[in-house]
This record gives sequence, C-alpha cells and structure tokens, in this order.
Amino acid sequence: MSPRTGIMLYKSLVRPHLEFSVAAWACTSEKCVKVLEKVQARCLRSILGAKAHTSTDDIEVVANVTPVSLRI
Repeated sequence: MSPRTGIMLYKSLVRPHLEFSVAAWACTSEKCVKVLEKVQARCLRSILGAKAHTSTDDIEVVANVTPVSLRI
C-alpha cells in the first residue's frame, strides 16, 4: 500500500478511535495524552516506513497530521 493510502486510512479509521470521547479524557493528566501521541507516532512510522529514531514532529509534518495535544 502506498503511504498516501495508508495516511488516508489512518485519518479515516484509526484517528477517530483515538479521539473518541475526547471530552472525557481531555482534562486528564498529560501522561494520557503522551500515550496517545506515542500510538499515533507508531502508526505513522509504520505507514511511512520510517526508522524508529525518526523525529515524531518530522513524521507528523510529512503525513500532514496535527499532534494529538493540539487537536484536543
């Protein structure tokens, strides 16, 4: 699958599950948000075929995905 298709699938299938009931966990600790950001980064690395040491910020820019903390 191409990275473009993978990112489209991530945005339409995975991200809604991560953001479900954001009102309930948005006011929780920063630790919970960090866990969600790690899951997002892992998914995007897998889709793009990036190495494990690639910066999360770089991956989000390439995939045109905003960080979880900003979407909250």
